[in-house]
Amino acid sequence: MKRLFCLKVKEGKEERVLAWFNYLQTQQVALLETLKEERLLREEWWKEERDGRLYLYATLDGEALPSNQNKEINQQHQEVLKECIEEKIRIEIILNLDVT
Repeated sequence: MKRLFCLKVKEGKEERVLAWFNYLQTQQVALLETLKEERLLREEWWKEERDGRLYLYATLDGEALPSNQNKEINQQHQEVLKECIEEKIRIEIILNLDVT
């Protein structure tokens, strides 16, 4: 199953949230372990600057079980998102084609 998210970053929190994602780039082992626990095949994040605001987009492919909040990296991720995200915008897939 594929899930999409759009997150509007709070004004003044752009550097904080981007620094967090830069940090995550250095934590590949912990992140891959988390993906396996959540039964995700792939997690991708993008950024867009529009009308002077920063938006983050995420795609999750897989089962997407709840994250283990006993893990420090998952706790930190939730704290950063809570601190930095103003709004979660609903996105729906209306067409999904896959050639296998």
